[in-house]
Amino acid sequence: MDLPSCAFNRREVLGGISGIAFAGLAGCDLSPHLPALKLDGRIVLRGDPDYEAWRTGLVWQGRKPARAPAMIVRPNSAKAVSEAVRYARANKLKVAVKSSGHHIWANFLRDEGMLIDMWNFRKVEMADDGESAWIEPSVWSRDVMLALGEHDRAFPTAHCASVGMGGFLLGGGVGLNWENWGGLSAHSVLAAEVVTADGNLRLVDDASNPELAWALRGAGNGFPGIVTRYKVKTYPAPKVLKASTFFFPIGETAAAMAWVAGLAEAGRLPNCEPLVILAHSPAAPPGSPHETSKVCVVRIATFTGSEAEAEAILKPLGAESFASRARMKLELQDWTFEESFYGTLDFRVSRNFGHFGVDSLWTSRAGEALPVLAQEFIKAPTPACHVVMSPIAQRSSPANAAARIHGNLFIGLYSVGADAAEGQKGIAWLRATAVALAPFAAGRYINEIDAESDTGKIASCFTPDDFRRIAAVRASHDPDGLFHSYFGTGG
Repeated sequence: MDLPSCAFNRREVLGGISGIAFAGLAGCDLSPHLPALKLDGRIVLRGDPDYEAWRTGLVWQGRKPARAPAMIVRPNSAKAVSEAVRYARANKLKVAVKSSGHHIWANFLRDEGMLIDMWNFRKVEMADDGESAWIEPSVWSRDVMLALGEHDRAFPTAHCASVGMGGFLLGGGVGLNWENWGGLSAHSVLAAEVVTADGNLRLVDDASNPELAWALRGAGNGFPGIVTRYKVKTYPAPKVLKASTFFFPIGETAAAMAWVAGLAEAGRLPNCEPLVILAHSPAAPPGSPHETSKVCVVRIATFTGSEAEAEAILKPLGAESFASRARMKLELQDWTFEESFYGTLDFRVSRNFGHFGVDSLWTSRAGEALPVLAQEFIKAPTPACHVVMSPIAQRSSPANAAARIHGNLFIGLYSVGADAAEGQKGIAWLRATAVALAPFAAGRYINEIDAESDTGKIASCFTPDDFRRIAAVRASHDPDGLFHSYFGTGG
C-alpha cells in the first residue's frame, strides 16, 4: 500500500536545509535540471567546494575509497527521499543509499549517479502495542538500546555502538545476544516503510508484499528500495548483565571453541552470549613474538533476570578443568550496554579507528578450520587486527527472510592499521587468511565480505535459489535498474 508522505523534525542537520548547489558537474551536466529538485535537505554536487569533505566524511574509518558519486543528497523527510528518487529516475541517475556509513568497504560509494545519505533518519519510537518499535535507518545501535531500555525492552543490535540499523538489518545482522533474541537481527523485522523505484512510499510486510518483505530481511545492498523506517519485534530487557572472560594461548583456539560448544550443547549456557575472540594481548611487551603475544579470549555474557541466575550459570565455569588452562580469568564481572558500546568508541583503543578491512564466513567444520585460523592469526601484522567468532547451537532460518544461518559458527575477520601503509599490510593478511579458510566455508555474511577482491563472494552469502529469487525481486520492483545492485556486479 502507498503511504502518505510525511515530514519529520530531523536532528543534526548539516549545513542547513534546502541548500541547493548549482556548480558544474564533471562528466554529468545536471545544471539544466537541478532547479527541479527542491527538497527538504541538502544537495552537494561533484565540483562544489565542499564536495570532497562531504564525500570523505561519509566514510567513518581512515580508509577512504576514491569512488565519487555525481551528487550527494541528504534528505530530512520521507517525502524528500521520494522526491530525490523521482528526480534520479527522470534524469537517468543510478541511486545508491547510505545509512550510518559504517560499512567497512563503503560499498555505498559508487562512481556514478546519486548517493542518498539517510543520516538524519535517527528516531526510535515504541509502537502502540508496547512490544514492537519503529526504528529509522541511521540511528546507532547504542541509541537503539538506550531508547528501548527506557521501556524495559531490547533488540539484537550490532555490537559496535556506531553501526546504523539500515544496512545492518538489510544484510541480516549478526547482533547482540542474537541466538536468544530471535536469531539474525533481520528475522525480527516485522515491516518497513520503503521508497520504491517509482518514488512512492509503501508499507512493506508479509501481507502487503511478501516477496519484497522477504528481500527486506537479508538481501543487503541488492534490495530494490530505500527503507525510511523499520518496525521490529523487541524483547524483554535483561535485569542483570554479568560476564566471565578467560584468556588462553592462541594454540588453544580449537579446544576453547570445543569447550564453549560443549557447554552450550549440554544446556549450560541459557540466556548467554558466548564469543570467542582472537586478539593481541594488551599485556604483551613491545616486540614480543607473535606466538606469545596473540591470545584466544572466551567471553560468556549473561542476559538474565536475577543475580542468582547469572551466578548459577557463570560460577561453575571457572572450576571447569579446561578453564584451569587459562592464563587469566575475569569472572562474574558486571557490565552494561552503555559501557560495552563505549568500548567501541573509545579513541584510546586502537582497533576502533584506523584503516580497516573485513571478511567473514559461516562454517560447520570448526575442528578443521580453527587450527588453520590460529596459525594465520599469528601472522597478523598489526596489534589491532582481530577475529570475532559467534557459535550457535541452532541453525533454523525463517522462510520469510533472505538472511540465513549457514553454519554453526560465524567467523568475522577484521584487519586494522594505524595508517594507510599499515592498513594495506592488514588487508593483505586478511585476504591470505580468507583464502586459507575458504575450503571450510558453508556460506558468508553479506554485510562483511571483501567483495573488492572477489565479487564471487556475494553469491556465496545466499543459497543459489535465494540468489535467483533476489534477482527476480529486483526485476519485478526495479525493472529499469534505478538502484545500484551489489558492489562490483555492474548492476
